[in-house]
Order: sequence, then structure tokens, then C-alpha cells
Amino acid sequence: MATIAGITGNQFIQGTQAYQNNKYQYASSSYEIDHNMNPGLIIQPENKNDIVLALKYAKAQKIAVAIRTGGHQYSGASSTSASNIQLDLKKTFRQPDDQTHFEKDGRTFVRTSVSWSLGALNAYLTRHKLFVPHGQCIDVRLGGHVQTGGYGQLGRSFGLFGDHVLSLEMVDHEGNFKEVTKATDPELFYAILGGSPGNFGVLTHFTIEVHRDSDYKGSRGLKALYWYDPKTLKRLLDILVEMSDNENFPRNYDL
Repeated sequence: MATIAGITGNQFIQGTQAYQNNKYQYASSSYEIDHNMNPGLIIQPENKNDIVLALKYAKAQKIAVAIRTGGHQYSGASSTSASNIQLDLKKTFRQPDDQTHFEKDGRTFVRTSVSWSLGALNAYLTRHKLFVPHGQCIDVRLGGHVQTGGYGQLGRSFGLFGDHVLSLEMVDHEGNFKEVTKATDPELFYAILGGSPGNFGVLTHFTIEVHRDSDYKGSRGLKALYWYDPKTLKRLLDILVEMSDNENFPRNYDL
């Protein structure tokens, strides 16, 4: 597959060392046809205009596009094969203005991009004495995480990462820029948060409501390690079941 004219970001075609270096996936499909994950073209967009050009080209050529931010999708859906295109957004939106926070009506919000990792987001929040529930793998990118719920250990106390989303900024399949909220398009809003990342457009940024450390003084965490033993595992799982079944169990306790 040839490169696409007008795109300013990197483009990698098969048969080059740069392509081999950039096609690596954390996870791939067990389905034999897709297992090797060799997209016809890998694009690392430099900006939103590059994304628009790639989508319009793909639509005109009737080929598929897979979106990758971190490449952790467990069945390899962040890559593709054959003559299709992979859009790799890992480095696209990582400028200072791609992660900012603001106050409104006594609440705190963060506008961030899909290209930041959980580790980078958490470091930003820590500097500003803020927090939000999210997963544990620090190198997972926000793009995939927010579009698959965003489960983490604080889920029982604070819900999912995706529960904190207020608005989504995206490029749709026609190449149009859209901001999606519960009010403007509830069906698309929830489809993006609960569907397979990239199925409904290319997400670029989103805004979440976050929590202030000062509102939860005295919070504590404990990490314990156990040698694996079937009986010990069952005891731990029994505690989880009890927590789930008992509606009176303290909501501010997670395991």
C-alpha cells in the first residue's frame, strides 16, 4: 500500500525496518488469519487534519481503519491486517494544552487526550492534588481505557473511569469534528464508552470530572501479597462475594 498524500505525520509501509519496529502489538488475535497483525499502512498522525485525510482516503478506497493508542487491546483489535490502515495515536496529542484542569460550579474537571498514559494522567493529577478511579497498568493509554469502561480497584467506592466522562471530542467517519455529550447524543455517547474503541469514530480528547484529595482526608491503601494456595484464593474470593451481596457493606472500602 502506498502512503497517503498530504499527511504530515509518519507513515510506515511493509518491507521496511521502521515498519517492523512500529507494528509491535502488546496483544494479538488467536484467530489465525489476523494473528500476525500486519496492517497495510501504519500512520502516526501529527494532528487532527492527518486523521481526517486518513479517514477520507480509507472511505474512498473502501478499506478498514484500526485505532491504536497503546496497543493493549487483549484480542489485537487495536491493529489490523491485509490492505487496511492502522492509526497510531500514541504520540499525537501530548502537548501541554492536551491536558488541563479547570473549576466550574465548585467542581473540578480535566480535559485530556487519548495519547496520555494512565501513569502520565496520574502524575498530572497528583501534582494538582486530584484523583480519579482508573486501572493499574501505567502504560495503558487513555484512549482504549476510557472506551472500555475503565475498571480499577477504586470501582466500588467511586465507580468506573468511564463514569466520570462529561464530553467526548472525536472525528467521525465522514471526517467531521464532533463533541458528544449525554445531552447532545446520548446513544453515541454511551456507545463510545462501552463499545470497541474506534468503532464509532476517532476519539481525540475528552473531559472528565475528578475528585479533590482535600475532600477525602485520611484515606489509606494497603497492598498485601500471598503465596498462591487454592484455599487462600477461595477465602479472598468469598470476601469479594460478601462485599457484593451485602448492601450494608461500607461503600468506601475496596478490595
